[in-house]
Amino acid sequence: MKGNEAYLEKSIYSLCSFRCFVNFYKVKGILTITAMFCATGAWCQSVPDSAIVLPGAEIKIQRVSDFNAGNRTVKLSSGGFGSLTNSLTENNTVFVKQYGPGLLSTASVRGLSASQVALLWNGINIQSTMLGLTDFSLLPSFFTDNASIQFGGSSAVHGNGAMAGAISLNNSRIVPNTLQVIGQAGSFGLNTQGIRMSYGKGKFSGQTRVFRSDAVNNYSYHDYYKAGNPLMKRNNAAFMQNGFLQEVEFAPGKKSLLSGRLWYNMADRQLPAPLGSSENAKERQYDDATRALLSYNYKSNKIEINGRTAFLQEKINYYNNNLPTSYSIARSYIFEGDVSYSINNSNSVLIGINQTFNTAKSDGYLNWVHQNISSAYAGWRFSQGKDKLLTTFMLRQIISGKNRKPLTGSAGAEYQLTKVLRLIGSVATSYRMPTLNDLYWSAGGNPNLKAESGFKQEGGFRIKLKRLSIETQVFRNAVHNWIIWLPSQNSGIWSPVNIRDVTAMGVEETVKYKLEFKRFSLTADGSYAYIRSINKSVEKGNEAIVNKQLIYVPQHIASLCIGAETKSWKIKFYNNYTGKRFTTTDNKFFLPYYFICDAEVSKKFLIKTVLFESAFRVNNYLNKTYEIIERRPMPGLNFTVSLKAEIKFKTKLNKNKNI
Repeated sequence: MKGNEAYLEKSIYSLCSFRCFVNFYKVKGILTITAMFCATGAWCQSVPDSAIVLPGAEIKIQRVSDFNAGNRTVKLSSGGFGSLTNSLTENNTVFVKQYGPGLLSTASVRGLSASQVALLWNGINIQSTMLGLTDFSLLPSFFTDNASIQFGGSSAVHGNGAMAGAISLNNSRIVPNTLQVIGQAGSFGLNTQGIRMSYGKGKFSGQTRVFRSDAVNNYSYHDYYKAGNPLMKRNNAAFMQNGFLQEVEFAPGKKSLLSGRLWYNMADRQLPAPLGSSENAKERQYDDATRALLSYNYKSNKIEINGRTAFLQEKINYYNNNLPTSYSIARSYIFEGDVSYSINNSNSVLIGINQTFNTAKSDGYLNWVHQNISSAYAGWRFSQGKDKLLTTFMLRQIISGKNRKPLTGSAGAEYQLTKVLRLIGSVATSYRMPTLNDLYWSAGGNPNLKAESGFKQEGGFRIKLKRLSIETQVFRNAVHNWIIWLPSQNSGIWSPVNIRDVTAMGVEETVKYKLEFKRFSLTADGSYAYIRSINKSVEKGNEAIVNKQLIYVPQHIASLCIGAETKSWKIKFYNNYTGKRFTTTDNKFFLPYYFICDAEVSKKFLIKTVLFESAFRVNNYLNKTYEIIERRPMPGLNFTVSLKAEIKFKTKLNKNKNI
């Protein structure tokens, strides 16, 4: 398992085809950022309301948006400079396990594991079939237009792995004839560049995005594992990441849309050693990911048809001076189609199928291994009085190989009790299939593993006033047949077994307040979560950990974002608190809480027809020393300065906005 843990810390080598482009903007972009930030006086003008570029209409995944009542959904920031790690940690109650800047980053939702959160890209699950999780530091926010997270599991709605919730990454309809260039520079050698170009005429449109980011990451830290707590420099921690996203759309008529997307990502990351261990290994890892998606949508007054087919491929090469080089490749072929029909103004139904074929080859497998998963799902939606009462039901039957898994379902309801008070609630069953590593790793893989299963209950309310909105949710999620790797009593070889039951329960609270004046507005967004995630039944001989909190699951998570905004200026203060995390299953040892504060000021301005947005950000301005993962120090005080430029060419567009 130690090899598997190192195996997770992936990275990508460079995309040489556009390195020349990147190097050009690395020098010019940084100078331009500084100049533009200072030049907002006589030769610049404030941004009028009409200058804000309108986004394209989002392509809705029907079953997610319309057949999932009673659940809490939170929008995430997207289209920015960093990775999705930044989006998940910003003003949210998601706990992100991060080994360091640019290193392995996974998300824990409501006290469950990272492998129990589904990750959907335009409706397609892109979780790793070998590891069962995704490294969010490898997903640039620049390639996403609309990101959100739904709390609470529902495999009937989202499919395999959606036991704690689902994170959705969606792309909007293309707005042709726009050009956007971004650049960012920061502490520890951080450099980020990106360009987005859209084009189109008549029924055809396309969009190309190119992205690159790198950093040396040689930040200072106090080594509390050495005598005298000396100030040290982080070594072997550099990373470089780049990629592109190509999108094309064809609208043959007012009711239909055919679209294709190709997402290619590569990264090269050094893996720094944990504090207190030898640095001779000089670990390094390369990642190469290709994701291709072809989708079709037809929508009329009564019926909507969606079809999606996807190809996913991941390559990982891991290097260690003390170990043989490790290579792996995984591929997934996915087809999914669904049809929804509006019976009348109150009732609509949905039916669909999903076929997924996974295959992989690794040094840890004897040969190529395969996994075939089929499922069929159906749903019903009832609404009354402009959604005063809203109820949804979903069922999904899954078949893996020759085995039929238990039927999963979800039911949710929302009721507008008064003008300002809305009651919400849902129940759902969920499942997670064993990963290819769980089934076929040599030695230790267990082909007889059962799927994990869960039952979720949650309920709460939403209050919406003119300036204030409050949402409270109480939840409970019981997971059975939790898969855990344990050493064999006879051979000592680690092997996965279905042996633990876990119950996660708690409460989530979000509060938003906005006060508007004639020339500016003030906002305050706060969130808090109390999470109790404990072992209910465990393997023989380990009974001492029953009713103990799971490791690296904080009981308390809170955030508060305070901001002020004018027509062109914006300032925000981000405050994030994470409670102590136990590092041993008996809860005897733990990492202390940390409270991190960031601040950002930004300004929008026009130069002729080009819209600019410049920003300056201070991260960890209290210069706190902290660790998210034991023996993995995080950086102290650091800065970034960024610039975004966008121009929208005037042309007559022929767009279908009904899809």
